[in-house]
Amino acid sequence: MLVGLASAAVYIFTLEYDFVWDDVALVSENAYIRSPRFVGEYFRRDFGILSHWSLSVRWYYRPLLALSFFADYQLWGNNPAGFHLTNLFLHVLCSLLVALLARRLSGQDSVGALAGLFFAVHPAHVEPVAFISGRVDSLVASFGVASVLALLVARGERGPVRLVWQGLGCAAALGAMLSKEIGAVVPGLALLCLAWDARRSGAPWRKAILSGLLESAGVFVVLALSLWGRQVFFPVPVAWSDWSGGPSVWQRLLTGTYLGGRVLGLTTVGFPWQPLYQMDFLRRLDVEVLVSGLLLAGVGWGIWRGLARGALAALGGLWVLAVIFPVLNIIPIPEGRAVYFAERFVYLPSVGVALAAGSLGAAVLGTLEGRRRQLALAAITAGLVAFGVTTAVRSETWRDNGRLYLVMRERSPHSTLPVTNLALTTLKEGRPHEALMLVGEVIEQIPTDGTALVVMGQANLALGRTAEGLAYLTKAVQYHPTNPWMLGVLGAGLIQANRAREAIPYLQRALTVDPQFAPAWMILGVARAQGREFDEAVRLFRKVRALRPDSPDAPIQIGRILLDQGRPAEALVEFQAALEADPAHPVATWAMAMTLDRLGRGGEARHVWERLRDLPGGEPYRQMVEGRLR
Repeated sequence: MLVGLASAAVYIFTLEYDFVWDDVALVSENAYIRSPRFVGEYFRRDFGILSHWSLSVRWYYRPLLALSFFADYQLWGNNPAGFHLTNLFLHVLCSLLVALLARRLSGQDSVGALAGLFFAVHPAHVEPVAFISGRVDSLVASFGVASVLALLVARGERGPVRLVWQGLGCAAALGAMLSKEIGAVVPGLALLCLAWDARRSGAPWRKAILSGLLESAGVFVVLALSLWGRQVFFPVPVAWSDWSGGPSVWQRLLTGTYLGGRVLGLTTVGFPWQPLYQMDFLRRLDVEVLVSGLLLAGVGWGIWRGLARGALAALGGLWVLAVIFPVLNIIPIPEGRAVYFAERFVYLPSVGVALAAGSLGAAVLGTLEGRRRQLALAAITAGLVAFGVTTAVRSETWRDNGRLYLVMRERSPHSTLPVTNLALTTLKEGRPHEALMLVGEVIEQIPTDGTALVVMGQANLALGRTAEGLAYLTKAVQYHPTNPWMLGVLGAGLIQANRAREAIPYLQRALTVDPQFAPAWMILGVARAQGREFDEAVRLFRKVRALRPDSPDAPIQIGRILLDQGRPAEALVEFQAALEADPAHPVATWAMAMTLDRLGRGGEARHVWERLRDLPGGEPYRQMVEGRLR
């Protein structure tokens, strides 16, 4: 009970937070989480493609993450509070599972309570709880810990009950694998815990490992089937050159050692802290790498000594190493040219640290008596309270985009991503002058940064500087000629400048690169309509509807064309389809009312105008609506 209350208390204010960063693409503007007809697509297609990302993404297979967003949308609509509530629930659940796992492995309630509390209030867990899209790591951790715990429970059962628990363990392992790639380590974690538990029961190590292998065989079969199914139903071609090219083994070892030291700091004391790590592979040995190497060597020595004594802390250390090894890019991950490391990646590894912290804390309390024990308990309590306060303060970083990008910029000064994202945010908020100043810093640092050039171009267009804006957009395409998003933005800029004919080749090139890129089809349709090629425009907009069935934009455009052609009855059907996709869309609502009025259905039109007057985005139409209602 205390673990659940603590994990909820430190994050309760996240229910007030907004959609930030990737949440916009993956959740708030993602039509594919709004209808049950797309649920099957979550398991067949990359979630990056099913979002508003640039579609250059081909490595974001997250079916259960997508399914959780779908469930949230059905419950809460586009209200971020509901999504944050799910994140909070997952963290509470995982904290309780960690407490149960520690209790099962140690046989002591005190170890379970301390491990659960340590995990619940740890400052390194802010991102997967306060960041809606970061829930992918709490999902994989919850399923992973549940799988290991179920297999441990199965060990003490017999007959059908044992089979049920083993089946639950295999199902949870599959859930971890369908949440995120790191779920592939769950069978290894199960083997470690089962072997350690057998050793604690008195079996020699060789026999304990063999027992662990037999009892975890089911989850290894699940892993094999998962990998096979993913290649069959979701093939990701990987050339051998992807594995042999890029950084050398020495560079990977240096970089992995450096990040390993930072992970140890994050998972133990919560420092050093920053929302994003982005770095090139290291090329030479320096003091930080050396210190990290010594820390890792010390941990390795401690694990070796602890295993000989049967210490749960040693198992916790093995858990950490088993999870962080692939994340640290030591193994040759395809296309690994740089390291991108987020704090949410330590959520699953820190389960091992919680096991170690719980066992060590309980051991200390168990060796002391009287006043000394009370002082030790007070010190542990003060440490947990300090962790909780730090966590609550840090979570404020994720309240909104402006605050998040400012902190990213401060803590990752060598990364251009926070500055570019901050510029995008200020541009969306109608502050193009600020966006120009921000993105100018990025272009000075990296003149070929395509995203920065696009933001610079869009900001200039917003200020009415058409020539300068188009020049920056053209430069972005010159540096990145196969990026469909940049080609599409340039096409949109040319259409805005009434140069639709010049836009068409760029849009066609974007669709050659990626035929599924719906925004390019949409902009091309607008270009054709501007050139009065209405039949071709309607065909293109229908293509958009096929790719994005729950987006209102394409039916609105088709309806406008049909209305201009004197076909109001057909146009009405399109506007109705747009409002089915987004009932609060002001443009579709206005067009619907105008069409009803043209069809002589004034009473219905008046009702729609009254609804438009009260819509959150209906302010620009309010004066015209009042005129119609008089």
